[in-house]
Amino acid sequence: MASTTNPEQDPAPRPKRRTFSAEYKLRIVAEYDAAPNVMGKANALLELLSESAD
Repeated sequence: MASTTNPEQDPAPRPKRRTFSAEYKLRIVAEYDAAPNVMGKANALLELLSESAD
């Protein structure tokens, strides 16, 4: 079966992976550990991650 892509054409550039500092990771873990229960831990983690996406 013949390929439909042009071999001379470059593929789309790969997206760059996000990197997080050790300080940021420690802050996430500290917030998670400080939450009172399992749902609180999940909510705290989701809030922190949504803040970093902005």
